[in-house]
Amino acid sequence: MILQGLALNLGTMTWLKPHFPTLDERAGLVAKALPLWAVASSHTAGWVWTGMGSPEPWSVLRRQSPGLSPLERTRWSAKLLSPLHHRAVTIGTLWLLDRRSTAMEVLLHAPDIDASAAQLIILEEHCRVPLHELVLARRSLAVSKAKASATLAHLATLRELYPDIAR
Repeated sequence: MILQGLALNLGTMTWLKPHFPTLDERAGLVAKALPLWAVASSHTAGWVWTGMGSPEPWSVLRRQSPGLSPLERTRWSAKLLSPLHHRAVTIGTLWLLDRRSTAMEVLLHAPDIDASAAQLIILEEHCRVPLHELVLARRSLAVSKAKASATLAHLATLRELYPDIAR
């Protein structure tokens, strides 16, 4: 079906329709791929909110309770969901970070700077504060803040090169 243009290959997921999935459809795809305890974070949540980049490699957080089994801990690398820094919402059956928390995690932890900048173009309108202030609000490692600075610089370049897209 993919070769005939009737489906899309989305990493390890296949979308069996000839159009790109909507927000609710992306949430459904990710919900099927993640365990029930997982809260989609960083670029995974960013892909659900924006459709930009890729949801993989999976980025998830876990709630304090219930605790993860030893098997789940070896299969999934999941940091703890912090009520001080993260706000989780649901779309259908998927738990994911809200747009502001997603933007912060994309800035600090997403692996691909190009996809991060593309996601941030869309996410920043929901943040209510400039993106650089999101970074200042976190007491993260200097490495994370350096990555965030590089992503913000790339975002500025995208705005300059593609002003019609980035407005």
